[in-house]
Amino acid sequence: MSNLLPVDQIQTMANAVAKSGLFGVKTPEQAMALHGLIREAYEDQGFEIIPVPVLPIAQRADFVISHLA
Repeated sequence: MSNLLPVDQIQTMANAVAKSGLFGVKTPEQAMALHGLIREAYEDQGFEIIPVPVLPIAQRADFVISHLA
């Protein structure tokens, strides 16, 4: 599995974050920049990034549980 989300999923997330104002983000571009910074910070600390696919909540939960160590 690739450790990159498809661009359309990142843009959807960025639009939602900008609309919500989460973390003081006002635009999708700010949300995408924040996403990149957070991802980079985790990778710099040695964490493996496992993107959670866009699925119904129950399937997302199953995906997360299946990837717990």
